[in-house]
Amino acid sequence: MSASGKDSGDVVRQLLATPEGVLRVLGLATRVSSDLGAASVRTAHGVVAATWTADLAAQITQSATYNFYITDITCYISTDPTAEVAVQEIPLLVLISDVTDDERRWAGNMSIPSNTHMSFNTPIKIPKGHNFRTDVYLGGATDLDMYFNLNGFESED
Repeated sequence: MSASGKDSGDVVRQLLATPEGVLRVLGLATRVSSDLGAASVRTAHGVVAATWTADLAAQITQSATYNFYITDITCYISTDPTAEVAVQEIPLLVLISDVTDDERRWAGNMSIPSNTHMSFNTPIKIPKGHNFRTDVYLGGATDLDMYFNLNGFESED
């Protein structure tokens, strides 16, 4: 669970629930994902085969100073899927993987063209100094050139 608000000093605060269900207040860092050297954090997959086998993006190393909290993920494709989507949705399974801990931080089913964006009520945490990536399994019959944008913020907590 999460909720956002501002205190009397106009500082944005994020309420997060711990695994034990205890709420804590997280002061949002001064670095949002657009300050991380690009408009957002991007994981490129290139052309992904429609064989429902894992396609792994290159690993990204998170800052040693900040945790990265992912608030949403968007799938972009640069291959025209019009012919196939006229017949059926194209399914994909997407994972956000913490390579350092060998853990899946998030997994979700998406589809093209109807469901290419996910927002998280509780941000997905990538700890300081960890390597992470997106993994994708593509269904359907059309290989697609795709990448994912991860939006969020960093915090020193």
